[in-house]
Amino acid sequence: MKVRVVVPIMLLLILVLALATGFVLIWRLLFVLVAMLLVSYFWSVLHVHGIDVRVGQLPDWCQVGESFDEEFVLVNKDRWPKVLLKVQEKTDLPGQGEPMFLSVPGAASVSLRNKVLCRRRGSFELGSLGVTASGLFGLFSQQRHFGEPRGIMIYPTAQALPHVELLRVGNSTSGAGTSGEFSPNASTIREYQAGDSRRHVHWQSTVRT
Repeated sequence: MKVRVVVPIMLLLILVLALATGFVLIWRLLFVLVAMLLVSYFWSVLHVHGIDVRVGQLPDWCQVGESFDEEFVLVNKDRWPKVLLKVQEKTDLPGQGEPMFLSVPGAASVSLRNKVLCRRRGSFELGSLGVTASGLFGLFSQQRHFGEPRGIMIYPTAQALPHVELLRVGNSTSGAGTSGEFSPNASTIREYQAGDSRRHVHWQSTVRT
């Protein structure tokens, strides 16, 4: 059973036992457990309070196989340190979003730098960070989210095209039957040569002559 289920049941049993027997030691044990729960709760609240996160500049697009740098700066505005904070980025980008644990000294900041590798093409979101503080014994936890999700488009890898020679339309001095000009521009018309196909004849210019 989970700790969050066991502890309330334990407190209830101790309370019933204390009411039934009236023993002072049992009442003291109950008060100690309740005090520990209160300390655990306020521990989680105070550790997530006073934390701020600055998100670095992110690109709008990337190509598969490329990478870029991502940075989060956690700022502790309180004078006491924040211990064992769980930090996890909210993203659907493959290979990202793994949780990590860190501590931030009082009135100081910690920088998190990460090199993001673009593994798969598509549209993804990143740039939002969740910070979770857990109380003693993990009974309570408080979470805050920082930054708005930002979209990034990952395009396929660009492939180099082979050299393609463009057809240049103009006067041709090639032999019979090799003309391949299809321009309506009269400046490209030449004299008819034996063997030329009739479908290449510019009849409008021929009528004027």
